[in-house]
Formats: sequence, C-alpha cells, structure tokens
Amino acid sequence: MLTLPAVTTDNLGIYFVVVANNFGSVTSSLAELTVFMPPQYFLGNGTNSSNGNQLTMQLSGTPNYPYILLWATNLTPPINWRPVATNLADGNWSFTITNPPAAPAGYYRMVRQ
Repeated sequence: MLTLPAVTTDNLGIYFVVVANNFGSVTSSLAELTVFMPPQYFLGNGTNSSNGNQLTMQLSGTPNYPYILLWATNLTPPINWRPVATNLADGNWSFTITNPPAAPAGYYRMVRQ
C-alpha cells in the first residue's frame, strides 16, 4: 500500500511494486498517478452591446477546466439557472452570445463544472 498524505503535482508519474523473497521476485503492473488541481475561481467581466443583442464574457480561469455560463430571469428563490454555454478555459475564457435569451431582464453567472 502506498499512502500519500498530501498529494501534489510532484507525486504524478508511473508507479510499480516489486516484491521479493528467497524464491525470487515479482513486479506489479504499472499504475499511473495523475494529479488534477481543483479549478480556481475566476476573475472577469461582461459587457453588453448598445442594442442589447450581444453579451460578451471574458474571464480568467484554470486551464482545461470547463466553466458553464448560466442564465436566470430573476434572483428570487427558487432560482432556475439555465445553461447557456460550456467552454474549457485555456487560462482565459471568452464567449459572446449573439442572441441572448428573450426576456425583459436576465442574470448571468459562471460556475465551475
């Protein structure tokens, strides 16, 4: 058994076990340990075009993690957040909605998937 009390990216790699005694030895199959860091929160802003038909979101997030843009008509519980788009961040996340949902008003939020 291998116990790692605090896993970091320094621990990633290929592991195997060799067991030996007076009669010989045997080597286990290879096991690859991949370490994924939890996605970070993001920083960003959104801008709306003057005619209201376009919304652009620009954010900084953890590379290769999916972020979901959600939309709701109001913020009164229960809030019905609806997904608009899911994109992977490459460090920066940018998305333009050219046809925002039809409603008199709306609220957007980003969440990590």
